[in-house]
Amino acid sequence: MIISKESLFVDNATNQFKTHLVYIKVILNELKNVNFDVAGNLLVKKNDLALLKQKRQLIKLTMKSIDDEFEIVKISQEYSLASVLWLPIKSYYLLYHLLTVLDFLMTGRGSSLSKSHNKIIKVFNKLLSSKKLSFSNKNLDRIFNSSILDFKSKSGEHLKNDIDNDSVYKLIMKKIAKDKMNEFKRKRSLNLRKKKDNDIYKKEKEKLEISIFDYFYLMRLRSNYRNSDFIDSVNSKHTKEYFTSYYHSISKLYKILSNFINLKIKEVEKHS
Repeated sequence: MIISKESLFVDNATNQFKTHLVYIKVILNELKNVNFDVAGNLLVKKNDLALLKQKRQLIKLTMKSIDDEFEIVKISQEYSLASVLWLPIKSYYLLYHLLTVLDFLMTGRGSSLSKSHNKIIKVFNKLLSSKKLSFSNKNLDRIFNSSILDFKSKSGEHLKNDIDNDSVYKLIMKKIAKDKMNEFKRKRSLNLRKKKDNDIYKKEKEKLEISIFDYFYLMRLRSNYRNSDFIDSVNSKHTKEYFTSYYHSISKLYKILSNFINLKIKEVEKHS
C-alpha cells in the first residue's frame, strides 16, 4: 500500500497528529485479511469454561460501546473531538480482555483471567517470539528487540506518499519501543545520569520485546494519562478520520481474536 496524501490536510494540523494518522492507517492495512493461529493443544477443560461467562459478557459490552461511539461519530463529526481520546482506552481494554481469555484457553489456569496488563502483553510477546501463536501477516507476526531503536529514517519521511508500509511499520515499532522504555524509566523514577539507574535501564533495554500488542497498550497510556495533546488544534474533520481508522483497526483485531476464541470454545465443548 502506498499512503496517499489525499486524506491528509492543508490546514494547521500538527505533524504529530499527521504521524499518528499515518500510523493507524498502516496498522489498519496490515490487519486486512489476516488469520490467527495457536500451535499445540489448548489445555482448558470443558468444566472450566463457565469461568468465562463474565469475561465474554464484558468483551461483548465493550465492543458494543465502541460500535455505539462509531455510529455517533458517523452522524456527528464534532463528537469525535472528545471520543477520539476515549477510543484508544476502550480499544485496549477490549484487547486486554480478549488476550486474558485466550491465555486461559491455552493454559487452563483461572489466574490468566486476572493477569496484570504488563504481564499479559509480555506473555503474548513471548508466544509470538516462540512461534506458539502466529498471524498470517509478516509484520504482525514479528517481535522487535532493542535493535529497532537503531532503525534510521529521514525526518518527515513517513508523511511522503512514496514510502512503503514495511518502513512505516518499523517506524511505529521504533516509536513504541521508545515509549515503552520511557514508561519503564518513569515508573522506576530512574535518573540515567546515575550509573546504578543507567545500568538498570540498559538491562531492561536488553530484554525489550515489542509487537502489535504493545501499540494498543501504549496508545491507551498516551490517551489515558499523558501526551494526548497531539489532537490539540485539530479540527473535527480530521479527528473523525483518525477515529474511523482506529475504530476499524480495533474492530478487525477483535474479529480476528474473537472468531478464533469462539471456534476453540466450540471445539472444547464438543470434544471434552
